[in-house]
Amino acid sequence: MSLKVINNPEAYATDSEKFTWELEWHPNKSYSRSVTVSICCANLRSFISWKWVRIDVEEGKVDYRTAPESNINDIKIRNSQMKLISVRFPSVRIDRKIRFWITAQPYPQTGNSPVLKLYVGETIEKAEEEGSVRLTFRPGIVARFSIYARPCPRKSGIDLGLLQAQIITREDQDVVMCLRKRILECIIGLKVLLVYG
Repeated sequence: MSLKVINNPEAYATDSEKFTWELEWHPNKSYSRSVTVSICCANLRSFISWKWVRIDVEEGKVDYRTAPESNINDIKIRNSQMKLISVRFPSVRIDRKIRFWITAQPYPQTGNSPVLKLYVGETIEKAEEEGSVRLTFRPGIVARFSIYARPCPRKSGIDLGLLQAQIITREDQDVVMCLRKRILECIIGLKVLLVYG
């Protein structure tokens, strides 16, 4: 595989910590002309929800580096390919190995691991994919949980059927089940209080 993770920081879901992944690109072929190498995020949700603190490369001229946080307007106007970094090389030999360092803060819930794809070409529009990797991270400890409601008007009054709970950064299944039970008790108690209180 031409792109791989050579240093995995054992990252976990968090709303404050930052981790650095080290990637290594081994070209599939030599490029005698000047080429642009770009690393792009393949998933819009991951690109927006992760904080891309810093992206570095050991050599080459950096033409573009994404901001730590992006929104839909930024993507539509300036970065439709969801690039993290674009680097210009005067030439690339097949026996070279080029390293990238990606420092990011994962999304505080699991199930949102970004897939990064590396493209090589004279321009990003004419580039060809030369490999992909997934930045993995594990659940963290439970940091907090919140209860929120979206009341719906009914003929009989306000229906709290959409009352929901959210657990941020989950780790131990037993802890999760205990929290869910406690949250359910809180939701039932809150409904009773609002209906009969």
